Amino acid sequence: MNLPVKKLMHIKNILSYTLITSLVLTFFCPVDVHASGCSSYDSCIVKQEFYQEQKGGGEDPSFTAIKDQLPPGTPYRNKNNLPFNYKLWHDKGIVVYGNYSSVPNNDFVPATQYYESGVRKVVQNSGYYKDSIGRKGEYRFHGYDVNGNKYTNVNFVDDLNSGESLANKYWLYQPWDNPLTPEKTRPKEIGEYNWAAIENKDIDTQKWINATLAGWDIRNNRGPDGKINTAPSNQAYHYVYVMSTPTSTLPGEGRMWHRWSNDSTTYYQTFSIPAVKKNKNNVEVTIELLTPELELKFPENAPDDMNNTKKKLNFKVTATLKDESFHDNNVKRVTNYTRFDVDHWVINLKGVNNEQIKMIGQISWKDNKAWAEFEKELTIAKIKDLNKKYTVTADAYAVYVDGEESFPGSNIRAVDFEGRLFVPPKKEEPHSEPPPVIVDPKPNIPHPWFDIVKYPASDNTDMSTVATREVYINGQKVDDDLFFSGNYVFGDGNHGLKRIDIYYTSLDGYPAEVTRWVYIYPTKPRAQFSFSGTYKQNRKMTLTETSNSANDEFVISHYPINKYEWTFKTIEGDESSLKMRDISQVYKELMYKEPGTYQVELVVTNTLGRRSDPYILTFQILEDTPPAVICNLNYNVVSRGETISAYAYEAVSTDVDTIASNRVEIYYDSDNDDECEELIATFDSITEFPAFTPTELGNYKIVNTVKEEFGEDTLEEFI
Repeated sequence: MNLPVKKLMHIKNILSYTLITSLVLTFFCPVDVHASGCSSYDSCIVKQEFYQEQKGGGEDPSFTAIKDQLPPGTPYRNKNNLPFNYKLWHDKGIVVYGNYSSVPNNDFVPATQYYESGVRKVVQNSGYYKDSIGRKGEYRFHGYDVNGNKYTNVNFVDDLNSGESLANKYWLYQPWDNPLTPEKTRPKEIGEYNWAAIENKDIDTQKWINATLAGWDIRNNRGPDGKINTAPSNQAYHYVYVMSTPTSTLPGEGRMWHRWSNDSTTYYQTFSIPAVKKNKNNVEVTIELLTPELELKFPENAPDDMNNTKKKLNFKVTATLKDESFHDNNVKRVTNYTRFDVDHWVINLKGVNNEQIKMIGQISWKDNKAWAEFEKELTIAKIKDLNKKYTVTADAYAVYVDGEESFPGSNIRAVDFEGRLFVPPKKEEPHSEPPPVIVDPKPNIPHPWFDIVKYPASDNTDMSTVATREVYINGQKVDDDLFFSGNYVFGDGNHGLKRIDIYYTSLDGYPAEVTRWVYIYPTKPRAQFSFSGTYKQNRKMTLTETSNSANDEFVISHYPINKYEWTFKTIEGDESSLKMRDISQVYKELMYKEPGTYQVELVVTNTLGRRSDPYILTFQILEDTPPAVICNLNYNVVSRGETISAYAYEAVSTDVDTIASNRVEIYYDSDNDDECEELIATFDSITEFPAFTPTELGNYKIVNTVKEEFGEDTLEEFI
């Protein structure tokens, strides 16, 4: 048989030839099987291709975490039950399911194409993918779209290029229903967005699909009967099948089918759908007064020396983006700003005479709501001047990722103060009445503390001088006796910064107040570990527990972690594949003997008896594929005395391992029984094919053995 060019031969493949009057050489070279997900992606280990579903069919938490970044309604699996391709989204911003290898008989070209200023460019030996022999280029299909149709690669070099302008091609009307659309590439049904534009007549959807073909028309469409229609619709949404929707920052992709004017064959062409110029939304603003009602009271007839006493007003301003009407509608969310497009919020609060009120901390936001707290100090004299009423105005708006802003919202809130009668201390008569009783507050408020541990607050104030005592935590009144008894508990989940206000009234009616800030730490620990090594079968990997770095040092110093529960699961693969050295509770060495999908879970417990949530890592162990040989011999047929050599020879690792040894052995059939049993030559550590000249008539056999070296990561180390 003729020698194939640059086919790969796995280790221990055999060359054999027979010498009669001339030497005929037969070389058996099986085609290498492309390792799934590795040879085609330069960073396949760093950027995973697919997420792993949870037991019971739930989504991978990692996929759930990025759903807000994806086009609205992007499911985890498409209608073919293929998984979402994370790598293509990360690298190209397109929504693809499965990968290039999911498409049977997927074409590959060692080149890529793109358009620069409207001019088509083709670059040889370049592209996003690699084929089985390492050539860079492009596959025709990335995988499948959400509806189960093949997802064409816009960079795949055109099979044919007529040179005709886009406007002069005969484009097929509604190709999903058009009999001229080849069944092999025809969409299975009308897509969700084409349906919205055509059947539901959604104007916004029509606009962004039509933007695909801005600058040229398609009115010369060829109809189902093969003739040019006299007055067909020239709206792009009748022609462009939407494969991936655009967002406000990323373009989408669509496909159209056409015929040339002198050809009856139908071709497809892939187009970029421009990023969407979206509509704005309204914002609703509310103002909440956080100051306790007790602090709104003041002695309005107090003497002048009390006029400079200050009262604090605390406000919380909440802004709500009014996107509820289309938030759950995938089509409408493409053409409207939603909470997922927000880059940041702007919130302001102004008082009398348009004065800016100071913000405490920063703006917080989640979903379609943002909020911030503000603080304003007023003297009693100022309160009197304002007739016991202070009015504030809030305004807020969202700023989107493309720099656009929502419509601003605003609101007004008036705060009414309540004056009360000031009772002056009784006038001291000489040598008769004692001095007025005034409270000297001495509360002990520990800081910081823990959520479920009894809070050791105490009060060293002389209670014989106190008529009333009230305790407020973040504006909420609590039992003051319980609070200072040493038995008060903030409670699980009730952690964070707390404002403690204590109000005293003396027996003579004099007020006194103390404010303290206390940070309450959660005592529930967080588990964490690091996982390092080569994600391949028969390779050593290490697990190192790192939970201390994930927890607050103050909590760990009081309640250290003292129990570690490790769980090893097999999601897909051989359960007996795991080999492990259980060196300690916090360090383990392991190896997986078979490829598959595996999971490691860690739960930790501290000395308070609190257990963490599981820290879970799901990962893939890849197959350790054998090395291969690239060989092109100089002759197919040789005569006595001619030398057999190779003009192209290389021993390579198909998965980037190190070649440890390369040996060629030559055997001779000394008794002419068609069995080559006599070893006549050995070549070790070769880097090129050894030239060999047969000296005897008969049969010869050449055995090429290539082995890989793993260094310290050897299987024997674990057996």
